[in-house]
Amino acid sequence: RFQFRQRIKPELPVQYSAPALYDWNRDGLLDLFIGLYEGHILYYEGSATPDSFIFVEPEFAGINVGVHAKPAFADLNGDGAMDVIVGESAGGLSIYKGIPGNAVAQSRMTPASFELQAYPNPFHTQVRIALRTPLELTEAPTVTIFNLLGARVAEEVMRRSGSGVWTFTWRPAAAALAPGVYFIKTGMQGFQQIRKILHVK
Repeated sequence: RFQFRQRIKPELPVQYSAPALYDWNRDGLLDLFIGLYEGHILYYEGSATPDSFIFVEPEFAGINVGVHAKPAFADLNGDGAMDVIVGESAGGLSIYKGIPGNAVAQSRMTPASFELQAYPNPFHTQVRIALRTPLELTEAPTVTIFNLLGARVAEEVMRRSGSGVWTFTWRPAAAALAPGVYFIKTGMQGFQQIRKILHVK
């Protein structure tokens, strides 16, 4: 027998959800992956709080199989790197091979390694996005902005504005940008962070 605990509501509006649990960042906590009707996969990190997950990414690893994604994880070739197997509505399987060394690098990165900020939030005409990190980056990070449907609305390379600080100021055309929730995403060395921002008229 089972007892109902809670219902997890995805950050994006979805018509279909196919969950999978796997400790992707190797922190000892199970992470949640939700395959969507649209073909991509939502990624949530596990939390020390029981039955709680932190939304990280609307399109895990850039994977999109078209329709009805159903993710699974396994080291298919025994090289020590986790591979991702995604079922799809046509009945086939898409296999994404992990690169040896990436999983180890991810496990050494922590959310404390960098901080993603956006202000003001809510915003009207512009929002300043800042990435702060004590790590030495070999290339400028890119910031991507998505709407609630997961569609990319902007993307820009950030500029260094101080020691360990990278920034980008987004000034969308007010007439073309609908009010509502958007997501900003950036990352480095295999780790990504997402923040929610709110555009108001």
